[in-house]
Amino acid sequence: MFLILNVFEGDSENSRILVATTGAIFILPFFLFSSLAGEVADKYEKSKLIKHIKSMEILIVAIACLGFLITNYYLLLFALFLMGTQSTLFGPLKYALLPQLLEKKELTSANAMLQAGTYFAIMTGTILGGILAGLNGSASKIIIIHILCLAIAGRICAHFIPFAAASDNTIKIRKNLPKATVSIVKEAISDRLNLILIFLISGFWFTSSAFVAAVPTYGKLLLGADANVITILNVAFVMGIGLGAFLCTMLTRDQIRPYLIFLGATGVGLTSFTILAQGTPPISSNLLQFDTFLSSRFAIIFFTQLVLIGAFGALYVIPLYACLQINLRATHRARTIAALNVCNAFFMVLSALFTIVIYRQGANEPQLFGAIGLLNLAVIGAVYPMFNKKWTNLQKT
Repeated sequence: MFLILNVFEGDSENSRILVATTGAIFILPFFLFSSLAGEVADKYEKSKLIKHIKSMEILIVAIACLGFLITNYYLLLFALFLMGTQSTLFGPLKYALLPQLLEKKELTSANAMLQAGTYFAIMTGTILGGILAGLNGSASKIIIIHILCLAIAGRICAHFIPFAAASDNTIKIRKNLPKATVSIVKEAISDRLNLILIFLISGFWFTSSAFVAAVPTYGKLLLGADANVITILNVAFVMGIGLGAFLCTMLTRDQIRPYLIFLGATGVGLTSFTILAQGTPPISSNLLQFDTFLSSRFAIIFFTQLVLIGAFGALYVIPLYACLQINLRATHRARTIAALNVCNAFFMVLSALFTIVIYRQGANEPQLFGAIGLLNLAVIGAVYPMFNKKWTNLQKT
């Protein structure tokens, strides 16, 4: 995203649209390979699969290193596609592993740590991306060192994952991937509670992917910020997710608290409206830099709003994952998570398309935040009563 913003500097419409659509390269493997990922994860022992997948990541990073060395953006995009494939294979494993190794009362806390860690990694990568993209001369070598060390560290950590037996070793891996993908999604949503949970979780990814893409353009095009200030704004999400995960752990106390889902979604919606209500920052001829950040009222308020969105988002999505894991059939855990990943990817594509349409209508980032905030409030108002009824009935039985 930072490379795009630098290349298309001054071309606000193209930069906004390209930032919103580039993620499709990463998302595409979730459509192509999720069925395969789910079936393999349920058929074989999970810790061994994770070790193989993390070994594959080192090879993918090596391809990316070559792309940085020879400055070949096509090779880098190919590496991004491969990383999407690696994520597709890894996702069902990590979420199916939790209910297999932990007790039900531990799932909320475990998901809180997992979500906080995931978002910390995403945002730390974004922060490093912004810093490293602004370097000259030895930038490629520094980037290569970072990503190689991370990939190797991941493989070392995978070595310590406990043994997790296959869920169903009689599964036959289907070669017709599109048909298999449709099949696992249909099977997953045949359970009404699963359908509601998958829809609500995918809604979270719709919202978060739009907001993550909007923050750099808000900072650069509206605040006139440099890469360091945009990095600070991205830190706000990390702080918010971490705060929300901590609060979720404290408030749940080894119990599922459905009201947190409603509270979180409502908080995201209302906070998004405050960004719209604040309006567009006044045009400034001065570049907003790190040393002037604290003197910008709009920048400080926007930072605070992003922290709140992250915190409310964590309160919303963490209990949803715990509810889904509890409701999964033991023999179909990974395949249901794979179906969830397909739906998440579909909603992220919808989010990119929605964002493009909003921008094509001449809207800017505050108006985008407001529109998505309205969607959040409408969806949670319509769907939460159905979820609460289904969950209550499940608890009684």
